[in-house]
Amino acid sequence: AAAKAGADAVKLQKRNNKAQFTKKAYANSYNSENSFGKTYGEHREFLEFDKDQYVELINFSKKLGLIFISTAFDIPSLEFLIDVKVSAIKIASGDIVNHPLLLEASKANLPLIISTGASTFEEIDMAYKLISPQIKNFAFLQCTSSYPAKYQELNIRVITNLQEKYPETIIGFSSHENGISAPIAAYALGARIFE
Repeated sequence: AAAKAGADAVKLQKRNNKAQFTKKAYANSYNSENSFGKTYGEHREFLEFDKDQYVELINFSKKLGLIFISTAFDIPSLEFLIDVKVSAIKIASGDIVNHPLLLEASKANLPLIISTGASTFEEIDMAYKLISPQIKNFAFLQCTSSYPAKYQELNIRVITNLQEKYPETIIGFSSHENGISAPIAAYALGARIFE
């Protein structure tokens, strides 16, 4: 469907659940009508694609002419994504302050896309100073971390601020609103990657 709609890329997310959760949280009973396991860990593991599934999805994406991107939520997941040869790495808004993950991702020799979410300009600048000596092929995406985001909360004018502050960096827009007008306005302001 993404290829038929004219998308350039598809993006998944990869988490190493044992790296993400404490042993207690991983082993907690998970009684929900939507559960895929008896514990929260079993439920989360069910939802993760394994290496063979990732390779199959990457090959299928290539066959359709799509770039395959995935978000790494932790260093083991980053290593997994490098191993399966994704085309680019995404860093979620909440991890812009995860400097060990940012630094390792910047050394992966892959394009890097970083959402800004609820971060401050100081946090964005710290991320920039950390990764820019390592990699030149990265982008920041203006993002509002609420689902769905209200139009008055999107702050798309930040795109202009990011372009002025980082003129050599591609700036994009990660849209969480219900609609299509905000990405059009973001494009008019200069955003060139859309999620």
